[in-house]
Amino acid sequence: MKISKLISIALVLSIVVMTSCGNDDKSTESVNAKSQIETTTKINESEYSLWTEIGVLEDGVPVITADKLSLITAVNRNHIKTDDFNPEVNSVFIDVMEDTYYLTFRGKESKVTFYVQLSKNSTLLAAGGTSCSSKDCSQEQLGCIPSYPNNPSGEAGLGICTPCENEGGCTKTSSGISLLE
Repeated sequence: MKISKLISIALVLSIVVMTSCGNDDKSTESVNAKSQIETTTKINESEYSLWTEIGVLEDGVPVITADKLSLITAVNRNHIKTDDFNPEVNSVFIDVMEDTYYLTFRGKESKVTFYVQLSKNSTLLAAGGTSCSSKDCSQEQLGCIPSYPNNPSGEAGLGICTPCENEGGCTKTSSGISLLE
């Protein structure tokens, strides 16, 4: 009887030790997950230095208050011209699509778009570090525009460009300096 009692105690102790080791792993996972959430929160709350004030909302309508010619000149200067694509934009306006604002530049056969966010004081700020440009779907409203599905909105390099509905080409340009200045 003593031997079976010792075996029972040893078995119980083994289960306790294995369970406690399993709990340590889970608590380590929990600490790692918490650390990852805190890091994500810090990234989301970080200051993004490439916002450019471009306008305001007047009676709910977006109005460009920045110098349009300076914006157009900057976009033409800062976007790489290739053999088959040269943006040569000549107009600028603010598009509203699916409750999101976009600063859109148009040329004869091209479109260059930047994400825009409404600030707390109702000014419109463009994310100057990332743009999407296309000649293949320049007439599509939702094709080739900046999107930030899993990242802080406007952060340079983190967003994506939506695909062209006609499956045409779309180029994402990211920079550590504002492409609007």
